[in-house]
Amino acid sequence: MRKNIGFLFSLLLGLMPVHASPQQQNIALLLHKEIAQFKKTERLDAISIAVYVDGKSYQYHEGVLADGTSPNNNSLYEIASITKTYTGLLLAQAVLDGKIQLDDPISRHLLNHGYSNLSKNGVPITFRHLATHTSGMPKDLAYTEDDRVNGRMIDRMRNYTKSHFMQELAKTTLLSTPGEQYRYSNAGAILISYMLEDIYGTSYSTLLEQIVFAQSGEIDTKLRSTNSEAHSVVRGTDETGKLAPLLSIYSSAEGGLTTTSTSMINYLAFSLDDKNPLVRKSQEFLAGDMRTNGRSFFWNTFQYNGADKMLYHGGGSLGTSSWVSIYPNKKIGIFIVTNTTAGDTQRKLNEFSNRLYRLMQEKASQA
Repeated sequence: MRKNIGFLFSLLLGLMPVHASPQQQNIALLLHKEIAQFKKTERLDAISIAVYVDGKSYQYHEGVLADGTSPNNNSLYEIASITKTYTGLLLAQAVLDGKIQLDDPISRHLLNHGYSNLSKNGVPITFRHLATHTSGMPKDLAYTEDDRVNGRMIDRMRNYTKSHFMQELAKTTLLSTPGEQYRYSNAGAILISYMLEDIYGTSYSTLLEQIVFAQSGEIDTKLRSTNSEAHSVVRGTDETGKLAPLLSIYSSAEGGLTTTSTSMINYLAFSLDDKNPLVRKSQEFLAGDMRTNGRSFFWNTFQYNGADKMLYHGGGSLGTSSWVSIYPNKKIGIFIVTNTTAGDTQRKLNEFSNRLYRLMQEKASQA
């Protein structure tokens, strides 16, 4: 029994900041208990978590990855659609720089103009529509739902270039009037990135480096678009338990970023810096209901005008599920990732994140 206690203590030491206060020790104990129980209950192979609370950071890892190694602070994960929150930051910077206005018709900023098809019932698509998934654009242009269901998605994405995208865009029919309906669109995020590349005259990756990472201090977060770059990225399992291929290699502004829990700590801290003009702009409310569910620059929002205001986003690749949530009023950020897409993993990560927040709030009130 003493051996087990010693082992547990060593694990908790890894969770705790140096010179941890009683409150920090309580948070570390809470995280250890809750993560171990969540992994066991949900029968996950592995899980990693990064938590940022009022200037202090915690990282925890549990389980075994598909290659037989244990996850750690340097494990590289796909974060899939969480990438869109980074794309939202670039869009917010373009607004701050006066390069665009949120309610500009996007056709003004498309090279060669044209694209009269990007309006419906006399209403043109704007940047606001793209950033809030209300543009009426299809979910994807590179592939169809039939391609996805029948395993052709990666083949369609593999050699799909900007030129292909723009050609397809010119033939696209909007599914609804811009601004009227929420329709999740990966294509909308990709379109924003292509327009920003043209506006700034440089690549999406370079924009991330210059605008976001230079401020957030993230070292590991990047697009890894070749097999050699992506060889260290964690591969997970799909809903059948089969080892899944990486999707990030063929993705970009809609879901291509890979990162570590260490870099996500930096992102959480950056996202909670309300003195940073870019952070403030990127979290402005853009659509929906402030009292319940809304949207910012690709962030989803919940109770935006409340004390427990939350901004969040999920990420799902072919073999990885992830979740990020920030609570600006409480200076709390949570990132969770696991190497599976089985069942309703995304919803469970959402619920687990909500639970961790509630428990940490209870601990804070008892301090």
